[in-house]
Amino acid sequence: MPKAETAYIQLGGNTPGTADWFFRCVAEEIPQWGIIQALSSCYETEPWGFNSPDRFLNAVLSVQTDLSPEKLMQTLLQIEHKAGRTRNTDGRYESRILDLDVLAIGEQIVNKKSIILPHPRLHLRNFVLQPFSQIAPQWVHPIFGKTTVELLAGCTDPSEIKRLTNQYAALAIFGG
Repeated sequence: MPKAETAYIQLGGNTPGTADWFFRCVAEEIPQWGIIQALSSCYETEPWGFNSPDRFLNAVLSVQTDLSPEKLMQTLLQIEHKAGRTRNTDGRYESRILDLDVLAIGEQIVNKKSIILPHPRLHLRNFVLQPFSQIAPQWVHPIFGKTTVELLAGCTDPSEIKRLTNQYAALAIFGG
């Protein structure tokens, strides 16, 4: 049996039902195969890479799991499918109810067709770095040799990000 490691997962979405799916992921889906260690606050952010009038909700959680990187990504895609999301195949960004990405698993470096770790764009995105640095400020990017706090400080993404409080207090039960 593989050794359990800490995986960092980004949750995002910008259509009706996104907050409900965040809660469902934390309360029902993820506990089936891992132990949630920490959950960031929810953040409201501008769309990244495309235009939409609908702002995104974003959060990052850490989970102890013994799933391989490939199996973890496959499991997250199945959760997205349950939520009603079908990822497009042409690589363009679009509005979605749920977006689950593996940001990192420990200090693993993986470069496969099905998954690249650490996530190849995590250092470019405030909507990832802000919640990631909230729950794992000392995690060190195994390629860049910088912590999430250092990556956030050096990030040139001008996107606006706003930490949400009261309306997402239910998520705080799980560590946000």
